[in-house]
Amino acid sequence: MAVSGRARLEGRQRRLSQALLVGITLALMVAAGHLRLRLDLTEDGQFSLAPATHAVLDRLEDRLQVKLYFNRDIEGAEALLPARLVLQDFLEEVEASSDRVSVETVDPTVSVAARSAAEAAGISAIPVPTADTRGASIVNVYQGVELRYLDRTEILPVLVPGEIEFAFAAAVDALLREQRPVIGFFSREPAMPPAIPDVAPQVPPDRVFEALRIRLGQRYAVRDVELGREKPKLDGLAALVVARPEGLNEAELFELDQFLASGGHVLVLYDSERIDLRTNRPVPIQTGVDDWLARYGVKPMPQLLWDEQAFPFPIPGPPVTMPDGRSIPGPGRLVNYGLWPMVQDGGLAEDHVVSQGLANLCFLWAHGLVLDGVPEGVDSEVLVASSERTGLLSGELDVEPYLENIAALEQRARFGGEPRSYALVVALRGAFPSAFAGQPAPKPEREVVSAAAPGLLVVVGDSDLFTNKGIEVASDQLGPGGNPQLAANLFDWLCQEEGLIELRVRGGKRRALRSFGREYLERAGGFDADLSEARRIELQAAADRHDRSMRRRIGWANVLLPPLLVLLLGLGHVAYHRARARRPYRPVADAGGADSQGGAAEKAPEERS
Repeated sequence: MAVSGRARLEGRQRRLSQALLVGITLALMVAAGHLRLRLDLTEDGQFSLAPATHAVLDRLEDRLQVKLYFNRDIEGAEALLPARLVLQDFLEEVEASSDRVSVETVDPTVSVAARSAAEAAGISAIPVPTADTRGASIVNVYQGVELRYLDRTEILPVLVPGEIEFAFAAAVDALLREQRPVIGFFSREPAMPPAIPDVAPQVPPDRVFEALRIRLGQRYAVRDVELGREKPKLDGLAALVVARPEGLNEAELFELDQFLASGGHVLVLYDSERIDLRTNRPVPIQTGVDDWLARYGVKPMPQLLWDEQAFPFPIPGPPVTMPDGRSIPGPGRLVNYGLWPMVQDGGLAEDHVVSQGLANLCFLWAHGLVLDGVPEGVDSEVLVASSERTGLLSGELDVEPYLENIAALEQRARFGGEPRSYALVVALRGAFPSAFAGQPAPKPEREVVSAAAPGLLVVVGDSDLFTNKGIEVASDQLGPGGNPQLAANLFDWLCQEEGLIELRVRGGKRRALRSFGREYLERAGGFDADLSEARRIELQAAADRHDRSMRRRIGWANVLLPPLLVLLLGLGHVAYHRARARRPYRPVADAGGADSQGGAAEKAPEERS
């Protein structure tokens, strides 16, 4: 009877526990549907919004309407689906993070009105070629965004998953500004001709920085300025670019000096010569800024750099005479053209927002920069440097990239001094003392300002990397992440938008693989200068064997350890339950002698006897 009562009580308790479990689960599910809790366990927080994005969204004072033009039917282009899911997840995260953001998805393929709305917003379909067993076809893909805030609109015609957060945050930041930051551009280039209605403007051939202006114009207002005028329009500039300075007079140098001393941000694209592509000879330039830069500890070197880590230039082979007498170019090869240094990971400052995440930088006929005598109160740092295999070239040069000349220039650079690394981009930050302090101003109506506020000076030892040719070479031959990316990072930093740079390079953190062979060589003392060639070969072979052995061990560990751990857990589980099954059942009695189930406590065998 006691056993039957205990069984009924256990049944009731079991059913009550099940009901409580179901109720708690349902309550948690309902509560979770109203909570906006997210947990991102990735190292760089790849699946959550960056602090810079949250900072931009926190500045919203009114509703931001986000309209995503997105066709869900992409039959034949299913390979795009993972990337498109990333875009949707990002916008859902944005909408969940701010109650002032509303996201609406429109499919332009379902109705004529939706397609007309997309076209009116400037968002066109992207034709994606596909092929299957039925043949080749074209799938039109829409993935653009229209952002509306107050009476302003920003359009992102095409969203790329790797750049979605930067593009979105930059667009929202532009919407929140009454006007775009203004960048002043000073150079000796010819001015653009007056605009004529319905006629495309013709860019003068000597306007070599026009491609840079166009790229900057996507996010900033670019204004050509003339220094030394009675009233130069430098007020309100976010940054001032001095591109390939040539023959600056005292009045122009005074305006430049005063802008920096007043806390302005200046970028100098330095070159002491330009390359005449008709003669392939350098033409000297009297910059007028050498002494001014030296005052702040920046001393450009007069020699050109020759770096063995350089752009692989295609060199045609010698002509081949065909049987019919025709002469055709022979098979060519790629030869490193040392006057176009290539900068890889080792030459980039890893912890700086300007250089982090960059790759494939290509400098064209560059000069090294020496930091010496930087004023007190001004901090300096090297952002980009050449490789350790860089030599110097001076005197009369022929820079034409043909095989014999490249070999001659390389041999000449070896006699120019011991190869080493040279700074290519340097940055100085602090209170810059005016070069005109204690002197009468060139303009009597002006008072000399000296170090009124912290300023920023960036000097690039090459102006050609940002010319039309430099950007074209980098974009067409080397792909994204090169010279155009460096320009974008520099100007974002000059305009004090460091958070946006971090968004652009987010997720690009390099994780170097461990080199067991290099560690073995370091433990062995490395390759000393007095080592014989035979000993070098022996040491390198031992390092290679050690590297292969360690990789083999790691590979077998990855194969064997997981099933071994599962087996050990299973054996532990079985052993635990066997030990538990061997323990005798001892019911717990209460004070009145009744057991925990309410029945009479069963007596021990010796008591019953």
